[in-house]
Amino acid sequence: MAYVSDMEVTFVSTDLLDLTSLKDNDQLFEKYLFEEPGGHISIEELDIDSVDNSLRLVRYAFNCNDGFNEVFRDEKTILYDLSSVKMGIMSFDTLEETYKEWISISGRHNNMDEYGGLIGLIGYVNRHKDKQYLFMKIGLS
Repeated sequence: MAYVSDMEVTFVSTDLLDLTSLKDNDQLFEKYLFEEPGGHISIEELDIDSVDNSLRLVRYAFNCNDGFNEVFRDEKTILYDLSSVKMGIMSFDTLEETYKEWISISGRHNNMDEYGGLIGLIGYVNRHKDKQYLFMKIGLS
């Protein structure tokens, strides 16, 4: 399977619900992109090859089959609310134990970028569990 990265998947944790800013990239980055204490970036981005794999990622990383909702869709963007499943984010140990399963179900390449992206997502969600909302924005090309 050829690997083509043509979608940006952005994760945003916040206490304020502002769908207008989340839908628009310029507003999203203006409002939500900053350096956090400790040097971390305030959003997390991954490159994913399909909408289906974005949903597989949620099911895999958050150990859920449902419970997350699509809250917006147009020709450029799909926005999901993951707030109700964020506490189910896998641990780093679980990732290490099940990573080959992710490669198998997603058809993605087993490389450091792939593994590192999952580590980044787990770390991001764990740092932001105290936030009320977690959104996943899929940018369609």
